[in-house]
Amino acid sequence: MEKRKIALIVITCIIIASMLVSVGVSIWGMDFMAKHLPERYSNGIIPTNADVANAVKYDRVVIFGIDGMGTKFKDLDSPNYDKIFKDGSISYSVTTQLPSVSAHNWVSMFTGVRYQKHRITNEDAWVRAYKSEEYPTIFKTYLNKHPEEKCLSIASWDPINHGCIENMNNMIKYSDKESKDGMHVEQDDYCVAKFKEVFKEINPRITFIHLDNVDETGHTKGTGKEYEDAIKAEDARIGEMYDYLEANDLVHGTLFICVSDHGHKEGGGHGGESELEKTATCAVNGDLGNIIKGTPGKMVTQDIASIVLYALGEVQPRNYDAMVPFDMFNTL
Repeated sequence: MEKRKIALIVITCIIIASMLVSVGVSIWGMDFMAKHLPERYSNGIIPTNADVANAVKYDRVVIFGIDGMGTKFKDLDSPNYDKIFKDGSISYSVTTQLPSVSAHNWVSMFTGVRYQKHRITNEDAWVRAYKSEEYPTIFKTYLNKHPEEKCLSIASWDPINHGCIENMNNMIKYSDKESKDGMHVEQDDYCVAKFKEVFKEINPRITFIHLDNVDETGHTKGTGKEYEDAIKAEDARIGEMYDYLEANDLVHGTLFICVSDHGHKEGGGHGGESELEKTATCAVNGDLGNIIKGTPGKMVTQDIASIVLYALGEVQPRNYDAMVPFDMFNTL
């Protein structure tokens, strides 16, 4: 009988302890959600059919994606970036997905939904081609409506093309799979050279250029002078591509976007919740007179998808979490 009492007491203690742990986890979970989730929801405008019909429509969108740069362009000498976006709408307080990792954010930018929906990680992007009928990328959304057109992605980090964007006949993709340069300097140079080689012939409606050396430098060298030099080098690459478009009379009617997917904590590395890691850049400019110069409203990385589709005169899918930020376009 004594053993039964002891066993009953032990079982009761275990049940009480489990309940306390459960309550504690629930309270922690609610506190975590209250602290972190609201900032990852968009707060802007979902363009109506009438809004889209009245939009100023661009001929093309060119997106410069600088992996791991965070908001550093605001602190460094970046003459080409400054020239392109001097009259643009620029946010240095874009909130990343949680965790602050590359594929999480690039796919959110392409699909207009939070990571909790698309669920693509870096590991997924390496091993599985991106396929989702529920969350198509902006490339597929646009090309499904305009099958006669083409889109272009040139990526320094190959999983962008393999695991973050669908394979389609009119979705043209390039990445340097031959180079063994672990810092991705050669791959970034390849992206610029390929852009200048193929852009005019392809005449893409949406172009994404992914440059990766900044992120690699942050991981391997930290966030000191070498990291800053890598960012300045990306500014030169952006300038080279812009100069190519200017020389070929392709700047007019082009909406330019420059984005980063995340930053790096002091000393290098990312994925966490520090301001340096979870804060990114979005700069938008074009020459059709509808960009509001200054700082737009609250942005999250998924909002890039809404911006692109609105600029091209397309209605965004209903399941988007994304919105067009307030105070970016004077037509909204």
